[in-house]
Amino acid sequence: EEFLLDNWQRTSLGDWLDLHEEDGETAQQFRTDVGPIDILARDKKTGDWVVIELKKDRDSDRAVGQILRYMGWVKTRKAQAKEKVRGIIVVGQLDERLKCALQVVDNVELYVYRVDFQLTKHKPTTS
Repeated sequence: EEFLLDNWQRTSLGDWLDLHEEDGETAQQFRTDVGPIDILARDKKTGDWVVIELKKDRDSDRAVGQILRYMGWVKTRKAQAKEKVRGIIVVGQLDERLKCALQVVDNVELYVYRVDFQLTKHKPTTS
């Protein structure tokens, strides 16, 4: 979560989403009375709400229920009449159960993350 937020503008999500800010803080672990939303964002063009749920493991059944619950909360508590609410689930590994479940949910997208970590050896200069 921290890595994604720290690198937001370098991800494809940063191209079309702005992180929602409220009370001077980014909506990370955004508190609701139905649980904390991992990341709450807004579509740069439409202003629509986007709920982002991050999963490291294969907990697909829980992820779908969570994101739908959070999206429902945003729809009833935050969104104005014409604003839409969409969801994004970000996982480290694809899960067949998750892919099947999302076949019937039109407003939730699935992203798979990959972290590219590189080390470069420091070569001291001689004077």
